[in-house]
Amino acid sequence: MPVIPYTINDAGLWRELRVFATLHPHYERAMKRSTLITLAVILVVIALFFYMSTARATEQCTVCMEFNGRSNCATAAGHTAAEATETAHNTACGPIASGMNETIACGNVAPVSVQCRTP
Repeated sequence: MPVIPYTINDAGLWRELRVFATLHPHYERAMKRSTLITLAVILVVIALFFYMSTARATEQCTVCMEFNGRSNCATAAGHTAAEATETAHNTACGPIASGMNETIACGNVAPVSVQCRTP
């Protein structure tokens, strides 16, 4: 194994990376290749998630909730109107309820308004 030369400067002891890169020319290229592969995999996962969440959505519903004197509206898409309504209901309760007990209580309250349409 080759010895990596080092120098001492004001910051302390450090290795000469240029010498290391000279001794191992593929080191820098392999890092770049693995970074590109990682980014490509992340992009594929994001695209797949987006496709899976919107491909079957045939209904879009907007639900307005009122809870503890606060109100909020949310829109969600789903395969059926019931699925879209339930998702929008839960999403609308998020900002107006604090804690698990209030979130459950808000989920049990009937919506103020529900409007569904086919996109």
